[in-house]
Amino acid sequence: MRGEIERKEEGITIVVLKGSSYEIGFQHGSVLKDEIKKIRAYILHYLSQVKKGVWGWMVYFILLLLVRGYNRFIPEEYKAELKGIAHGADVGYSFILLINALDDLGARITCSCFTVKGEKTKEEILIYGRNLDYSVFIDLMPSVNTIFCYHPAKGFPFISVAWPGYAGVVSGMSCKNLILGSLTSFSKEKACRGVPSGFLYRKALQYALSLKDIQETIVNARRTISNNLLIASPQESLVLEISPTKWQLRSEQDDVLTVTNHFQTPLMRTLKTPSIPRPPGSTLPDEFFTDDYSLSRNERLHYLCKKGGVGIDEAIDILRDPGVSNPGTVQSLLLIPERLEIWVAKDSHAPVSYGKFIQIKDLF
Repeated sequence: MRGEIERKEEGITIVVLKGSSYEIGFQHGSVLKDEIKKIRAYILHYLSQVKKGVWGWMVYFILLLLVRGYNRFIPEEYKAELKGIAHGADVGYSFILLINALDDLGARITCSCFTVKGEKTKEEILIYGRNLDYSVFIDLMPSVNTIFCYHPAKGFPFISVAWPGYAGVVSGMSCKNLILGSLTSFSKEKACRGVPSGFLYRKALQYALSLKDIQETIVNARRTISNNLLIASPQESLVLEISPTKWQLRSEQDDVLTVTNHFQTPLMRTLKTPSIPRPPGSTLPDEFFTDDYSLSRNERLHYLCKKGGVGIDEAIDILRDPGVSNPGTVQSLLLIPERLEIWVAKDSHAPVSYGKFIQIKDLF
């Protein structure tokens, strides 16, 4: 069984994957082999620039060894899928594991998300907006944005907006009208012994019938990093603030919910840090890695959402707002859970939020 590429153009690819875990992985690796090898070459080039020549190769092999520590915490079905991707793309398993554990090792996703619903929207339906900002690989990631349409043998069909080689979920929606998006939260807590975040969030989305199911899967698991998760259904949205040892829920206020990269509940605020180190080689200014920048984006989001009258065009304008979008925005999308509809920005350069938004329906 082969994976099917429904659409392929600069800035957006849509891939349909069906079957067992290994079959899905092999389809993924086979149809995106060139892109996966391009990503591997890019990572090697990045490391050689950061660490100069042969030292870059040494760091690469050290990283391949480090990610092996996560392997025993990954559910067996996802291990089988990773093996399938590696075989289909003709690359090593450890490299595919590295792609899937970069965020747990320390790569930073500094993002902005919001939901509006009810009287704040033109059609009184929930609209979920999402900008994913990355700190490195900014000139590569927009060109390889991929919508994966999963039809797994177990669980429920879902979509994941990600990149070739990545089998977890950072932005996703299931056929059960549920949405999950993850955002880094600046926190003192981190753990090496736990389920890599992307796989944990995928499991939560793939098997859930409700937001409660998503919450229970995540809070009962061994976690590695601190995140804010904006989860939503057609009726409501919640922010799940998590660290390796603690969690709290935050709800909408007046049909609006916004989230960036800081904890807002009293318990979780005790874990906050004022900033995080800028990753080597990042071209973004130091201020982008501060709590103040996260606060300012959240305030701007809240102000724009509270104005009301939000439809698709207005939601796109919020994602494009210069107080929300930034030079690291590599993914920008809207999700409408009631309609199982997605609008995704298509551009080969960051910030992708300034690109054309494409409406995609009937993915399930």
